[in-house]
Amino acid sequence: MPDTPTLAGARSRGQARPGPSVRLRKLGHRPVLDGLRGLAFLLVFSGHAGWLPFLRPAETAMFLFFALSGFLITQLLVEEREGTGSIRLRRFFARRALRLLPALIAFLAVWMIVVLVFSGSGWTVSAPGKPGSPSGGLPPLEVLKLAGAVLAYVANWMQIYGHESSHQPLTHLWSLSVEEQFYVIWAPLTALVLSTGALLRRRSAARRGQGTGSALLVIVAVVLVVASLGAATWHFFLHSVHDPRVSYGTDTRAGAFLLGGALAIAWSRHWIERAGTAVRRALGTGLRLKASPRLASILVVAVALCLLWSGRIEGDAQGDLAKSLSYLAATVTAPLLVVALVGAPLTPFGRVLSHPVATYIGRRSYALYLWHYVLLTWFHELGGLGDLLALGASFLLAEASWRLVESPALSLKRRFEPEGRLPGRHPEAAVETDRLPVQVWVLGDGADELRELGRLAEALREEHPGAERLARLLREKAEEGGVHEPGCDRVDADPRRREVAGSRQGHGDDPAL
Repeated sequence: MPDTPTLAGARSRGQARPGPSVRLRKLGHRPVLDGLRGLAFLLVFSGHAGWLPFLRPAETAMFLFFALSGFLITQLLVEEREGTGSIRLRRFFARRALRLLPALIAFLAVWMIVVLVFSGSGWTVSAPGKPGSPSGGLPPLEVLKLAGAVLAYVANWMQIYGHESSHQPLTHLWSLSVEEQFYVIWAPLTALVLSTGALLRRRSAARRGQGTGSALLVIVAVVLVVASLGAATWHFFLHSVHDPRVSYGTDTRAGAFLLGGALAIAWSRHWIERAGTAVRRALGTGLRLKASPRLASILVVAVALCLLWSGRIEGDAQGDLAKSLSYLAATVTAPLLVVALVGAPLTPFGRVLSHPVATYIGRRSYALYLWHYVLLTWFHELGGLGDLLALGASFLLAEASWRLVESPALSLKRRFEPEGRLPGRHPEAAVETDRLPVQVWVLGDGADELRELGRLAEALREEHPGAERLARLLREKAEEGGVHEPGCDRVDADPRRREVAGSRQGHGDDPAL
């Protein structure tokens, strides 16, 4: 077998670079995102239990949950469009229904039985963290109305228009309604904009700009983010800083979703790295920005602390301007934390979130979220012991939900996965797959060489054993250059420390999504 062509040889002969200049980066399964979701649940529970009141953690976590949903859902939709040439909305909503409805229906069935059997007991409708209990329970008609609003995903609007006091037993499910309403609007809009971009590219004489549709989608998302924040600010100044219309409104809450989606596109299209490189070049050689793992760690922790602090201010702010600015800060920093951890999962904070305990909580976070609030409601009169009992019972019921309800539904859900989503053996497959025994996050000096070597090795490794030489060259390059610029900038030759970025289980199969 002839020697595998090297990058230098290809350039010396004037050959074209292998593969496309920009290839969509696939997300795959990222344990750090599971851990981040688990952290968000713990923040929610702490807030609802009345722990850490000076941080207002539950309100902060909502921004984080929404940013995660926007990032992951947009990434999955873009990958489906890239892999199959279209977005099949019926399959998308079938996957959403199979993921969300079975556990929700099981939860509501148990809740309805309990509140109807103990209809004369005030503990079934009391709110955690508030002293005293109502004298009676909920009438059957009210129970059915509340359950119907949750199943129809309109619970947030019920709370906005005067039903909050009677809706306390299920008050936490407003966020599920907001998420589902976002899916209903964002998924068709994404399909439309990406199709429009593909049409414009086909009609272009030069047929350039593979990311035309993606660029249009980012523009649309940013415009809608500005509109969402503008609507929230308008309500703050016109009505009250505690206006439920802002807290529960789909439009006013859409900012974190949309910005998460825009950052997902920028990450998958390598635009974040390009922007970083452009900034470095603009600063000139007189001011070199050398990256290090420590700098990446500092940046990730700084964003996390900014989010935590902005959420606290958002909860406590009394003035219109302070409330608006803190709401803006939380909306922006939550998606930034998501993309920062995707780009730098091997920072100390990322390693903590990738721990099996954190990822377990994240994978069970949906059922944990469903159950925790009503359990706090039922046990809160016991004080701190009741909170601990509620936490333990939440984990037991979440595990039962996972084993008895969610796992069987997920087996059906996978039947509706897009055919082109799993990483295949196409010569132009992206670097982030589980077939390379190295990890490549590239930005800065040497980026082109490392990226092209990775593409060559990925394209030839399975068909031609000689491609192992390219993988060896890639490792040698990593040893020479070490860690380059922050963001996506680590080359790790140790397979034991490998982040399996393109594994065959992506977040579309993730139980938490």
